[in-house]
Amino acid sequence: MTGNQWDGNYTPPPATEQPADTHVPPAPQQDSGMPTAETIKDEAGNVAAQAGDSAKNVVETAKSEVANVATEVRSNARDLLDQARLDLTDQAGKQQQKVAAGLRSISEELDSMATASEQPGVATDLVRQAAERSSSVATWLEDRDPGSLAGGSEDLRPAASRDVSPPGRRSRGPGRPPEPRTERRH
Repeated sequence: MTGNQWDGNYTPPPATEQPADTHVPPAPQQDSGMPTAETIKDEAGNVAAQAGDSAKNVVETAKSEVANVATEVRSNARDLLDQARLDLTDQAGKQQQKVAAGLRSISEELDSMATASEQPGVATDLVRQAAERSSSVATWLEDRDPGSLAGGSEDLRPAASRDVSPPGRRSRGPGRPPEPRTERRH
């Protein structure tokens, strides 16, 4: 059997003696995982700075995007207005040509009636004048740009208000209603 070193005969090894004048530094504290107040303060400052920078970036990006959207909206509105103007001008042009063709047809019929008349007179002269005037209005319409008609209605007024009464008779004037006839019965 072997001897057990714990049988009571064990003596601890001799302690080394340290000189009395040497100072032993205290054992370093173990990190308990808890941050210090200084660390917390530094981290809070870093987080606040990052948040401020991020907020500035968001504001700048938002400003830039708002400016881009505003520019795009203006451009789209201009394009839409231009397209609407083109469409309306095209439609007005088509209608204008239809009106001119209708007036030309009326003019030709009136001229045909005046030419076919066997008895010249006031009625024939009026029909011939109406044919000439409707033809000139048709020509005027055909020669006009549809966009110019919006402001050009004043050009039609003098021609429309001309006196087309037969020679020797006076008209009541443009815009005046006919005077009522009064008949007396006894």
